[in-house]
Amino acid sequence: MSKQFYTRKEISQMFKTSVYTVDNWIKNGQLNCLKINSTVRISDTNIAEFLLLTTKSAKTV
Repeated sequence: MSKQFYTRKEISQMFKTSVYTVDNWIKNGQLNCLKINSTVRISDTNIAEFLLLTTKSAKTV
């Protein structure tokens, strides 16, 4: 099973938000990523975990 990796721009387009918001999610630890030098990639697994986290927190509000 191979993983799919996405750029910050692709993630921002998926969630219809800005790249800066994606950067904040990464900085705050909400969205995990793989950093190689200055390159940032987010795996499909990281996206699924992020969605679970945000869904759970939305239900508790």
